[in-house]
Amino acid sequence: MTERGFTGYVMYELLDTDSPLAQEFKKLLAFALRFGIGKSRSIGFGHVSLEPARPHRKTSSKGLDR
Repeated sequence: MTERGFTGYVMYELLDTDSPLAQEFKKLLAFALRFGIGKSRSIGFGHVSLEPARPHRKTSSKGLDR
């Protein structure tokens, strides 16, 4: 049996951090931190970490750094 997964990142931006939707989103993030996401969490898969976003670098129209 082969299990597939990925390592990556996702960035969310909450424009109104006091809205009811933002509060629910924060609860979901706290849940993910505590319990993990996806399959085989009990053996260490599905780890989640949070960190503040870093400022974006400007890129050219071709997607290459200036």
